[in-house]
Amino acid sequence: MTLSDLNEVKGTSKSEKLSKIYNQFQNTLGELKKRELPDETIGFINKGIAEINTTPYIDKDLVKLLRKKLTQIIRILEKELKIVPKGYYKVLWSSRGICIFGLPVGIIFGLIIMNNAGFLPIGFPFGMLVGRILGSSMDKKAFEEGRQLDVNIWA
Repeated sequence: MTLSDLNEVKGTSKSEKLSKIYNQFQNTLGELKKRELPDETIGFINKGIAEINTTPYIDKDLVKLLRKKLTQIIRILEKELKIVPKGYYKVLWSSRGICIFGLPVGIIFGLIIMNNAGFLPIGFPFGMLVGRILGSSMDKKAFEEGRQLDVNIWA
């Protein structure tokens, strides 16, 4: 089974957002075509492409649909095959770091040490930094294992 092609979208030159997400989708599909994927995954991706190719949406609605389908594809690739785009874990763990590391540090520093809830947000930058460091190391590991796509969807 092979991946379907995304039809050319009219009006991409008019809308910068539409052009950007369309190119990200195309680049992701190009990278996926270079890899061996299970038939179930290809079927899922082709179903999303067919929905995009047959949609009557234009402009903002089309941008939303493209983002939604691209996100679904990336999630299924990460969940089932552990294949991720560049910077995936860094972005994911930046927010997780705030919750997992930053909030407890803020509570300890703000409420216990300083006895003032105003210092609670002090832990957030620390948590984000720790999360980005962990995410970067996971991205590096994914690259070394050949599980990283040569696309950056957050650029």
